[in-house]
Amino acid sequence: MSLTKIITDTIDLNLDTTGLKMPKGTTTQRPDGIEIDYLIVAGGGGGAGTANNGNGAGGGGAGGLLTGFTKVDGASGTQTFDIEVGLGGAGGANTTLPNYDGNPGVSGSNSIFSSFTAIGGGGGGNRNPGGANGANGGSGGGSGCYGGGANSLPGNGTLGQGNNGGTGEAVGVYVNFYGGGGGGANAAGSASAGGNGVTSSLITTSMATTYSVGEIDSSNVYFAGGGGGGRYTSASGTGTGGLGGGGTGGTSSDNKTAGTDGTGGGGGGASWPPTASPTGYSGADGGNGVIILSTNEASAVVTAGVTVNGTAGAGTRSGLVNDDKYVYIITVATAGDTISFTQSPGDVPDTIPVVGTMRENTTTSKMEIYTGAKGWRSLQQTGQDVGIVPSDNFNVTQYVGDGGSIKTLTGLNFQPDLTWVKITTQTWLGTVWDSVEGVGLTKEFCLFSAGANTAGARGAGNSATYGGLTSFNNDGWTSGPGSTDNGNTNSSTNTFVTYNWKVGGNSNTYNKNGTGYASAADAGMDVGNITPTGSSVNTENGISIIQWTGIDTVGKTIPHGFSSAPDVVITKANTAGYGWVTFTNLFSQNTTTDYLYLNDVAAIAGASFGGTNYCTFNPTTLEVAATGGNWSYGVEQTAYCFKSTPGFSLIGRYTGTGSATNTPIIYTGFKPAWILIKNCNNNGNSWVVMDIARNTTSPFSNYLLPDYAYGTYTSAGDVVNYYDNGFQIAGTANFFNQAGNDFFFMCFAS
Repeated sequence: MSLTKIITDTIDLNLDTTGLKMPKGTTTQRPDGIEIDYLIVAGGGGGAGTANNGNGAGGGGAGGLLTGFTKVDGASGTQTFDIEVGLGGAGGANTTLPNYDGNPGVSGSNSIFSSFTAIGGGGGGNRNPGGANGANGGSGGGSGCYGGGANSLPGNGTLGQGNNGGTGEAVGVYVNFYGGGGGGANAAGSASAGGNGVTSSLITTSMATTYSVGEIDSSNVYFAGGGGGGRYTSASGTGTGGLGGGGTGGTSSDNKTAGTDGTGGGGGGASWPPTASPTGYSGADGGNGVIILSTNEASAVVTAGVTVNGTAGAGTRSGLVNDDKYVYIITVATAGDTISFTQSPGDVPDTIPVVGTMRENTTTSKMEIYTGAKGWRSLQQTGQDVGIVPSDNFNVTQYVGDGGSIKTLTGLNFQPDLTWVKITTQTWLGTVWDSVEGVGLTKEFCLFSAGANTAGARGAGNSATYGGLTSFNNDGWTSGPGSTDNGNTNSSTNTFVTYNWKVGGNSNTYNKNGTGYASAADAGMDVGNITPTGSSVNTENGISIIQWTGIDTVGKTIPHGFSSAPDVVITKANTAGYGWVTFTNLFSQNTTTDYLYLNDVAAIAGASFGGTNYCTFNPTTLEVAATGGNWSYGVEQTAYCFKSTPGFSLIGRYTGTGSATNTPIIYTGFKPAWILIKNCNNNGNSWVVMDIARNTTSPFSNYLLPDYAYGTYTSAGDVVNYYDNGFQIAGTANFFNQAGNDFFFMCFAS
């Protein structure tokens, strides 16, 4: 039998006279190395104590929280990792007269896994004058408050691990005063309230209950909540602890509580006792931390000081099964303790293979290719992921507000990194949040042009009054009140729509495809000559969020996170005076002239406010093509970058016909869930957003206008039909089909 020559772009056997020998292995012998997803939470800080005098003590800050992924080569056999679980700090002791101050809380201790260290939460501050500030830590301790009006200062959180403590507040002299709440992993503390922690999907709620870790709320497991501040007031209620095990702040009844062990929650601060009492009250202790590891290894060996999955002492421990991973919940470990994993060599070299390596899986009788982050994938995709799953990357949801102070949205199928919320029954602002900047009242963008909020800074809209997002959760988000209520996302009886995109995660400063990195170089975000200050990149679905500080010099470049140029980039300065500049290379391939403003009706290159704004798209960077505008020196910037991804998104253009019968048809290859359209040649036409949540059957007839604060907008007879594989313009409106005009569109799949 003669030999067959095979020549392709990737395989050349033309000169091979021996044939191709394919590596083999079973499913359990996949040479993936040792893969570990980790959650590391340090001990929470203790709350401060008080004396018999007018003061409210600060709550303890939550222990620092780190999440991420690490992978080590298993070729050398056993891999051993240092582990240490941080303890909660002690609550500050009370004091007796004539010492009026009480004592500050003690900071929690660090938790360690391998080379990763989560910093202990800061202890709460006691009153001022004479007292101590809230301590710095993973999250900062809250400040103490003196009834005469003076506060100590809150502690600072550690970047990437937690938030600042809250500042105490006095209302009247010796009438109402609140110690500051400790910071949480997801939000800063405030007067009397601890900041909320964050959720983790590494364990189930059942595991959390069985092994007494985390705090369960609405089917989510939270960690690292700040402790509430001491609260002396004529009103009812204690200082609220943050979700994630934060203890409650005490009142004159001495009802503070400790941070919960296994969460890293901060302890509650104490309050001023009754006048007749001879002594003050002590603060509550912070909660112990926890380490949770999710790995591909079914067993582990631990040293004598370790408690893992509820069992103490040295020996081999089996992992808890959670889907296709094994979970190890470590609640006790001291300095010098370790956990070890061993990967059996099997029939193939036990090393992490090169991406693109192929082999035969003798368990399944299928050919497999090593893909890197997704491990081994069969060339026959039966029962496995096929490309992008739209519902795991984008979700549009409509809901009715109930007027409550907290709104938790669930059912997204993923943790969002970019969220846009718009009330549709009122002419209010739409708000945009991203995980790179984070959550809180000062971190939202308002998407609106007319009126006082034109081109505003982050937090310049009415969210400070009416609240906004307080956390991105593993299946949605939570919002909370501003100074009056939670109207921006939960106004009673009003209808809202929310658009949510998964990007690259937010577990560290630089994030890519769900993995967090501490440095730009480790994340591959050092290819330009401007280093981003933060990023979240998803190379699979074609979305990235980049932050940097402007350098007003032609030729400077910023990495966008992809290996080829994006199709559209929307930039917004974090300070006031700059618009939502929208660059695209879909028209003349010249982004020095082809730009729009998402918050303006102007035609392409025709908007005026914000100065000149020029950008060139390169394969790996965005380049400053002319100075001024959004590139201005020292101006903090955020860019939202998008590129078309088959089966998930399409970004493009079409030309209007002006005909009611010969209308444009756009083939997308998927059923649209969300479409954004802009007439690029007409200075008076708004942007139009359509979505499948408000139009559950074709056509799209209810629109939103990003450049106006209108609610739902309709145009009789001018609609967009949507199908399983695309959409069709119906009607002759200038919004959609003005004869000879170019139209820009973005579309995401249902």
